[in-house]
Amino acid sequence: MVTPIEASEYARRAGMSEAQLAAELPPQLDATEVTAARLPRSFTSGKFCFDPSRATGWQMIEGNRVRVDLRRRGKVELTLSSSCPELEQASALVFRSGLGVGAVCGNAGDRIVPIEEAPQFAGPMRSRLFTCFITRVEPVLAQR
Repeated sequence: MVTPIEASEYARRAGMSEAQLAAELPPQLDATEVTAARLPRSFTSGKFCFDPSRATGWQMIEGNRVRVDLRRRGKVELTLSSSCPELEQASALVFRSGLGVGAVCGNAGDRIVPIEEAPQFAGPMRSRLFTCFITRVEPVLAQR
C-alpha cells in the first residue's frame, strides 16, 4: 500500500539517516526464495533483443508477424505495428535499431526496411517509402 505524504514530510525524511528511517518506517516483507528454474538472460530484462547481423533468413507468419532465423542462436518472432505487405515482395530485409545501438528489441523506432530486386545490373534498392515498425521481439522456444 502506498501512503501519500506532504512535501514537508518528504523533505524531513530525505534529511534522515538510514537508521532513523528504518526506525520510523514500517517493517519490510521477509525475503522470498525463488526455486523455479532460471530463465534465459534475455527474459530477465523484460525485453528480448537480437543482433541483426546474425539474421540468415526470414518468413512471414501472419499479417503482422515475421519469423527470423539467427544462425545457431535459434529464431525470433517479430510483431509489427501493422500489417506490412511490402515484405511479401522483398527479396531481403534490413533491420534498423531505433536507438542506434545495433540490437533490435522492439524499442521505439526499431524497423524493417524491405529490399527489392532492381532491374538487372542496377543492384538492390531499398524501399525507403515502406518501413515496417517492430513493436515486439520474442524468442521462438524449441519444441520438445
